[in-house]
Amino acid sequence: MVFLLAYAVLIWFIAVRFRRSWPAFVAPVVSLIPIFILTWMSVEHWGREPGEPPATWIYIPAGAYAALIVFVSYFIACIPRTRNESTCDFCAYDLAGLPTERCPECGRIAGQHRLGPIPANYQPPPSEISLAGQLMLARDVRDRRSLDSTNDSAATSSAPTTAAPTTKKTKRGWLSPID
Repeated sequence: MVFLLAYAVLIWFIAVRFRRSWPAFVAPVVSLIPIFILTWMSVEHWGREPGEPPATWIYIPAGAYAALIVFVSYFIACIPRTRNESTCDFCAYDLAGLPTERCPECGRIAGQHRLGPIPANYQPPPSEISLAGQLMLARDVRDRRSLDSTNDSAATSSAPTTAAPTTKKTKRGWLSPID
């Protein structure tokens, strides 16, 4: 019984130690191999009289045990790694024991964010296009698409029709119809 707990703790330790890397996700899957081999051997070979049917009910608790190990390991493996107070905010270089607060790896000062210090009175800028402007752009695009489809259908039909307005294409896209 202690072996089962120690085995689970070992797999969970590997998941903690290698969080967010491939060994943390491979270890639980590999740990299933000994569980299933030992379960199969106990059902088929150990503690059974000749002619006695195998105790297949053992597969149920063994499967629950394996599922517990895998799910808890994957949960642990998905937890993000935490950084120490002595690491650089930008490149995660360990700054412990250095005489200056400047990172020798990237050259930034400790506590300086990637985009520089954030001012205390920072206000995010308002969106450049309001909701009404976005709706007008969407309507304009829809109208241009319908105009393009009418031009295509007029070009493919053999019956003479009135001339449809043409459009001019620029580097930025389609402009409004030109007569």
